[in-house]
Amino acid sequence: GSKRESQISDRDIELCSPIFERLLTVINPSLILCFSSKLRDFMLRNDLIVSKVSKKITFIRGTSTVSYTTIKATLKSGNVICFLPHPNYPKNKEARFESWEFCCGKG
Repeated sequence: GSKRESQISDRDIELCSPIFERLLTVINPSLILCFSSKLRDFMLRNDLIVSKVSKKITFIRGTSTVSYTTIKATLKSGNVICFLPHPNYPKNKEARFESWEFCCGKG
């Protein structure tokens, strides 16, 4: 088992891919939420995503202006996946709402 995302290698993700793809076929979720930047980067790098839209969310943290990008994408399987910052990522309430609204809202 891994305690930190940094302990998960691309090879680990590759080994899990057939299981993940099979689960998508069986479960066919209407929406997948992903909080892993490592998995996001792996999927983008390996052309597992056929289309995507993104939104840069900017907010003030202390004396700094911080931003991150939330992505809503479609996998080759046709399933929609949203890449959101990890819940422990320090952000204010408005930035959290904006990222979730972009991925899961009705708009």
